[in-house]
Amino acid sequence: MRSVPPFRTARRLLFIALLAAVLSACGLDVRRQITVLPGHLTLTEVTSSRPVTITYAGPPGSTLSVRATVSDARLFVSPASVVIGANGSATVTVGAQPTSPGSRFSGTIRFSGARVDDVIITVAFEPGCFIDPDGPVPAALARTAAPPSGITHVPDELLVSYREFPAGRAAYGATATAARRAVAEGVAQAAGVEIRRQGSGGEHDLIAVPAHDLHAAAARLRADPRVEHVSRNYLAHRLTPPPDQHYQAQWYLRDFGLEAAWEVEDAGGPGSEVVIAIIDDGLNVAHVDFANKLLPGRDVYCGDGDVRALSDHGTHVASIAAAGSRSDGLVVGVAKGERARILPVKVFPDDTAMSGNLDSVIRGMRWAARLSTQDGVALNPHPADVINLSLGFETALSSSAVALLQNTANAIAARGIAIVAAAGNQGVSSGVTYPARLDHVIAVGSVDWEFRRSPFSNYGSRLDLMAPGGSAPATASTDAVCLAGDGRHRIVGAGAEDARAVECLAGTSMASPFVAGTIALLIAHDPASYRGAPGPILDRLIDTALQPESIYDALQHGNGIVCPDAVLGLALRCTVEPP
Repeated sequence: MRSVPPFRTARRLLFIALLAAVLSACGLDVRRQITVLPGHLTLTEVTSSRPVTITYAGPPGSTLSVRATVSDARLFVSPASVVIGANGSATVTVGAQPTSPGSRFSGTIRFSGARVDDVIITVAFEPGCFIDPDGPVPAALARTAAPPSGITHVPDELLVSYREFPAGRAAYGATATAARRAVAEGVAQAAGVEIRRQGSGGEHDLIAVPAHDLHAAAARLRADPRVEHVSRNYLAHRLTPPPDQHYQAQWYLRDFGLEAAWEVEDAGGPGSEVVIAIIDDGLNVAHVDFANKLLPGRDVYCGDGDVRALSDHGTHVASIAAAGSRSDGLVVGVAKGERARILPVKVFPDDTAMSGNLDSVIRGMRWAARLSTQDGVALNPHPADVINLSLGFETALSSSAVALLQNTANAIAARGIAIVAAAGNQGVSSGVTYPARLDHVIAVGSVDWEFRRSPFSNYGSRLDLMAPGGSAPATASTDAVCLAGDGRHRIVGAGAEDARAVECLAGTSMASPFVAGTIALLIAHDPASYRGAPGPILDRLIDTALQPESIYDALQHGNGIVCPDAVLGLALRCTVEPP
């Protein structure tokens, strides 16, 4: 075989180099001719997979073999490899397979091949978030379902808060924000965990934990002297028993003193607005009885401003507190006047079969109170005067979880904001559930029409007050509290018929907003004495509460039954004494 002279080899190498330079200058460098769109995907249970298009703009006659590599075993690409011709494209399916209910995670997918630069896209799995703020309302889902048996927390997440370090700025940076970030990142690195979402100021961080490492990671974090509290991310639930019937009347308005209270409210004339934050699962923003009552809210769970809901729970709760009174309206709320405004704060996923969690509840409370929150989220321009929480944790919380909740309640109370919460619907005497059990939170149980504790209402330790949330008199055409909602259990707010839906539910979830609405009436009536004064508000509610001698039992009724007429200074207490 004849050998190639060295000078010819050099000439060939020079020619190839020059050709590559020319191709690069002309934009034909094959290493940069692969495009993958979209570059970021957000998936949920409803949209657990999405198409991704790979385009190859290589030289004529060439082909390219592209393969995908995932960073997380819960992600998949099908098919995992494709062959694409010049100026051609291929579509693959990118999806997620979560291994536990309520899990959320993020990862990357790397598309690579010979002679091309790798292209990386990011994928996030956010459970239960599929209502598009800029798109049409999706089809209905099933009615709210109980969480899977035995599941009490998000399996791969922890909530972590940090101690204050006086020397933080000097040691970590020029500002408090930089110091906090440095502390958090140092703690995460030492414990071998990932910060999924970083808070600010006194807010906790949401920590992602490697699979099967929850207990060990929590122990490592607790051992770090910079860490104050470490808690599981407990699941939160709407506090409504499964309703079996539908009803068509508001039996509790007259018998609990509201007609008389409204005479006082109406005589007060115009005044500054009173903001009631409804921290729940969203609401029917198009309902006729919410006209001119709603303030711009936030979906804390899904991270956007769309508070529409597939559930009727939040709509019902908001309606009890402050549905308006109109000639074309259907129902009336406790604080029906124009001064009372509703601030919806959504802390549950769009999927009604899913629970919320401790992380979203705390962040929702902080947003409603205009406390500091995570980077990139605007502060609430309409901070609440009163916050309603018709939700709870149907499991025992750890001391760290309680401490995180209590720290939040303390900070909100320091802002002069009253907090009201439902006592719980297990019908137990061992006391009320969290968050109603916290200091600086008014725990509200439910009574029936005859002023007796509703059988489902929790009672005992830490119960503050009672309000109507149970059964009606036999002469009424209803047996529960009825207000705006969705009697057909499907998405509301899309049309005229939905705007006139009525739903009837029973529970301490209904009693709590009755008290929140009463507080709004009190603040509107005497803002100089009660705006920004949660302590005096509770004292006023207790001092004017009804305690029927024939049935009153402090264990079952707390400090008595809230009567809006007496709260606003009338001699009556819930209009008449019960039989």
